[in-house]
Amino acid sequence: MQDSSGNTLNVKKMPLVVENIIDKNFELMDENNKKAATVLKNQGIDNAVEFMFKHPKTGKPMDYATMRYYYG
Repeated sequence: MQDSSGNTLNVKKMPLVVENIIDKNFELMDENNKKAATVLKNQGIDNAVEFMFKHPKTGKPMDYATMRYYYG
């Protein structure tokens, strides 16, 4: 996988069971969780955690409690 600059990304493949859980429940998620699940599935856990700690509207860092509000 490559980023927008053409650099190769080091993304660990998600275990198939995680992909299945995401796929099976995707339509039940709200929009914030759909975006986070997509990042998790396509870019790995590290990028998903980084994504979830940025405010979905402002992009500013969030504390743990606020992150849980959006991605409970």
